[in-house]
Amino acid sequence: MEISHNKLTRLITAKPILLALLWLVVHAFMYNKLGIKIMFDSHRYLAYAAALETESSYWYQAENILYSGYTLILYLFLYLLHLPVGAVIVAQIACSGVALIYLYRTVLNITGCSHTALICLLLYIVWPEIQQWNFYIHTESLYFSVTIFLLYGISKPHKSVYDITAILLILLFALFLRPNGFFLLLGASASAISYLHQRYSFKFRAKSIILVAVVIVPLLVFVANNALEIYSPIQYVAQGQVIQGYDGLHVNIAPVMSGIHNSVIKQLWRIITSQPLAYTKLLLLRFIFFWGQVRPYYSAIHNCAILLYFIPVYGAALYGMKRLSQHPVKAFMLVVTILQTTMSLVIAVDWDNRFIVPLMPFIFIFAAIGFHSLYAKFNAPKP
Repeated sequence: MEISHNKLTRLITAKPILLALLWLVVHAFMYNKLGIKIMFDSHRYLAYAAALETESSYWYQAENILYSGYTLILYLFLYLLHLPVGAVIVAQIACSGVALIYLYRTVLNITGCSHTALICLLLYIVWPEIQQWNFYIHTESLYFSVTIFLLYGISKPHKSVYDITAILLILLFALFLRPNGFFLLLGASASAISYLHQRYSFKFRAKSIILVAVVIVPLLVFVANNALEIYSPIQYVAQGQVIQGYDGLHVNIAPVMSGIHNSVIKQLWRIITSQPLAYTKLLLLRFIFFWGQVRPYYSAIHNCAILLYFIPVYGAALYGMKRLSQHPVKAFMLVVTILQTTMSLVIAVDWDNRFIVPLMPFIFIFAAIGFHSLYAKFNAPKP
């Protein structure tokens, strides 16, 4: 009996080590397949860093300023430290590895169960479309890591002044890492309101509703309006594009006469009200391809792998979401998920699924809770 117990202990202890080895194997495979990827948006970010070196104002124009966090990182590595681009990739991979540890700790904080945490890590590691972004000179990799660091900070049951300061600094960095960093701020605000809601009286709950109505909603409308003006989706809507950069699937949207000085919201409103059925169809297709993740231009094997992996994961995630009681982290994850989905519906689904990847930690946390709960349910001793 003692030998059996020791074997079980060693196996449980070895699981994190095995997952770490698996993470290294996946990264070795992805590096062998991809190398260092400098493409599409990479050239913009590198141009911003070069502009900073030459003291050009190009990098802090309205459409660029929300990428200035990544610009400064590139400037630090490439111009101040005079390191090659590969050093940025190494830093992104290292940050991703640290984030993985904090993802484990986050699930432990939420559930108190190491097995659930290990399931979450396994789901996160084995899906290569997450790890591949570590090899791109893009903001995605750091954004995923920052999201996990925030999750951990919010999940801590007792927060010190240091913890709160760290959360605020991470949020500040996220705001200037990429435009949808604002979603993390709103998610963190939702988690704070959720925490105070649970802790204090009905009187506070009424005040929190007023706070949301008077402050947060107008702020959200203001930011959304300005974001739409800077990153206008009109082109994608007018062309009926379901997936950015892919013309093989679109919805016929008739041209709508609009004044050149009209705001983007007014132009969108005219399209929606003049062609509600076509616009609804466009949104529905975008929703399906956003969450379905399959693509017409992927191979049959690739699409089958996506479906075989995510159908059970989504099912377990929905079950896990129901099982997870009210928790500030749950509020954070749900708000960011809704905002990220809405952004993809308004603009367009991305060519390579990168718009959904920031939601993967949330999906896998819920799924891990779901899988472990189902396992416990079906293996519970019968009375």
